[in-house]
Amino acid sequence: ARLLGYRDVSSLKREVSPIDMLPPCRVNSLPPEEASRGTVPRARIGLVHGKRDDVVPPEQSVRFLVSSTCAGVPCELHMALDEGHYEVLDPKSVSWRAVISMAAQSAK
Repeated sequence: ARLLGYRDVSSLKREVSPIDMLPPCRVNSLPPEEASRGTVPRARIGLVHGKRDDVVPPEQSVRFLVSSTCAGVPCELHMALDEGHYEVLDPKSVSWRAVISMAAQSAK
């Protein structure tokens, strides 16, 4: 938060996350004709989230993973256990290395 000029991060926290308003996805919501027509992206989505993130709840990435997978979109989640929201900007962090690894895999 200090990188963005905020001194008090409590104002950035949400009481209710917009992701909590989404219905749970238990089955693929796309009819077979839609999936075969190419409406589902062919790219794999990579998510990296810090388990100690106090700005965006880690559960948001988990729900995105579940929803995209249910929709037939390949998705991968890397949860950095000892990192928060901004560590992904640090080239020495686990999050940074996860992003680099995912980008390298997608380039193959």
